Amino acid sequence: MKNTVFFFVLFSVTVLSGQVFAEVPASWTEEWKNPSAKNRPLQIIHGWYGDRTTPEKLRYYKEECGLGGLVVNVPPNNYLRNEDEWKRFVDVVRSAKETGLRIWIYDEDGYPSLMAGGIVLEGHPELESQALTYDKTKTGEAAFAVRPAYEHTHASSKYAVLRRYPNPLNPEATLRFIDVTHNAYKKYLGDLHNYVEAYFTDEPSLNAVNIGTIPEEVQKTLQIADPIDANVPLLPMLAWSDELAKMDFSKQSLFTGDTDADKNERQRFWETVAQLNAKYYYGVIQDWCKANGVVSSGHTLHEENVLGHVPLDGNKLTALRKMDIPGLDELNSWTQVNIHGGWKAAGFPASAAALNGTRKIFTEISDFAQKMSGDKKPATLDGMEAAAAWEAIWGVTEFTLYYNIDDRSPALHKEYCDYVGRLNAILRDATPVHSVLLYYPITDVQREYKPTAEPLNLQFQSKRLQEIIQSFDRLGSTLVRYQIPFIIVDGQGLKDWIQKNPNGTKTVFVPQNVSLPDEVKQPGITEVRDGNFTAGLEPLREKFEPASEFLSFGKFHRNGKTIYVVYNADDKPYQGTLKMNGVKVDTQLDPKSREIRPVPAADAVPLLLEPYRTMIFVGQ
Repeated sequence: MKNTVFFFVLFSVTVLSGQVFAEVPASWTEEWKNPSAKNRPLQIIHGWYGDRTTPEKLRYYKEECGLGGLVVNVPPNNYLRNEDEWKRFVDVVRSAKETGLRIWIYDEDGYPSLMAGGIVLEGHPELESQALTYDKTKTGEAAFAVRPAYEHTHASSKYAVLRRYPNPLNPEATLRFIDVTHNAYKKYLGDLHNYVEAYFTDEPSLNAVNIGTIPEEVQKTLQIADPIDANVPLLPMLAWSDELAKMDFSKQSLFTGDTDADKNERQRFWETVAQLNAKYYYGVIQDWCKANGVVSSGHTLHEENVLGHVPLDGNKLTALRKMDIPGLDELNSWTQVNIHGGWKAAGFPASAAALNGTRKIFTEISDFAQKMSGDKKPATLDGMEAAAAWEAIWGVTEFTLYYNIDDRSPALHKEYCDYVGRLNAILRDATPVHSVLLYYPITDVQREYKPTAEPLNLQFQSKRLQEIIQSFDRLGSTLVRYQIPFIIVDGQGLKDWIQKNPNGTKTVFVPQNVSLPDEVKQPGITEVRDGNFTAGLEPLREKFEPASEFLSFGKFHRNGKTIYVVYNADDKPYQGTLKMNGVKVDTQLDPKSREIRPVPAADAVPLLLEPYRTMIFVGQ
């Protein structure tokens, strides 16, 4: 212990004496010292900018709060139809450009995206989302009915205005959404639209499923734009459209039955839905963005709930891969969220980016969970930095914030933004390295999934489906706790990965009761089954001695160098050794203290990591 402490103090003095280390490129260290706007977070402000519409007043966000940009939309006062608010919005974008603040546009009034604050459905009731319901007390065709998907859905129970929702399976709904939203922003901004980087779409879904209700004390305070009919019966339902109705699906098999024929029909249906959803919603928006010089981004609904991926998306990876910058929603700044299931929120968009061969990954991040539960206090700076660290380890680069600046202070907000900027200074232009693949058993989930009237819950599904999802969750959690970087692949993703990365990893972890599809099996693939986890892993990974399940670990390549990032989620210090797999590190960077220290070039380094702290090592 004494020697370790002396080691760190010695090199801290070396840094403070002004020596420069050739091991880390000067461009990295310059960005580390003073992160530029591209590496800093963006604040989501939804038109609540008050009188901060001039360059002088917008400098508050940049200089006092440490932000790199803003996520903005036209204010909600008579949303999209108030000329005074449009003028104010344009002033903000113009001033942001003059100030050097990046600009993203949030594409909705509240959430989920596609409503345009209700405008999409005005005069167009035929564009409303549809549900096919099943009443088991009836027989034959009488058991099935098509109705609007509103009551008993996310649209009628959420933390925003309750209103009817358009149908993402109807391309006309998306086209109308784009016309009244995206085209309006382009029109009002004129040449300023060239300064906009991206559009952020928020929690669109297929909608036609009961995902439960929000707390009653919150529900009764919400504005209700469209009255909820208490007489609408609670029935099993699934997403529907006129196009699906013309296809020859067995409705009975979509809701019931355990034969191979029933399961084949369910899988065929949900794969069709996944493709239509990706094409008619995400694809239409992506095409518009590409044609207009911006990128598409955002996140889906319920990333962590694999069961929900079927009724909400058809296939989560298929949806996320149609975004230029796939993203996540993590409104929890608990220091241990990554090792307790939060990894799924980041893992799916990170995997979508890896499979697409792109680098940027987006997050909507806040302390909503802390402010809604327990002592109802905002997250501490430790919690905020911890959330940023584990997401950066997963590859997140674009941090958009719902942290309320008034909950702490501009100075503390700036300290957090500086921290994110330093993480990005090293990692944003680096390529994540993945040691193994985790098979996403979405085909099997589609086959087994049966809609229920009750809120979405695994207990109402078959024993096989329970085992599949529990095994998938267990494998992913174990990989996280063993510090093994991985990406998630479905059948198509596995084929794409091997084609694009012929020399990359072909070790695939496969959940129980699941087989890789015959069409994706290729020579060289090594399957590791749940229950035989450690088989063949020793040569694949770096090691921590002693082991700790509280460490999160990421590996990156940049300009011929290898970068390791370690985060300690424990409330106790970690002291041990990081043993690299043939890489010799020579530099250590501490994003909290800002210090850069040389370490003796070696493939093992002593590691003393305080609670909730992160360390970066660089070598080659």
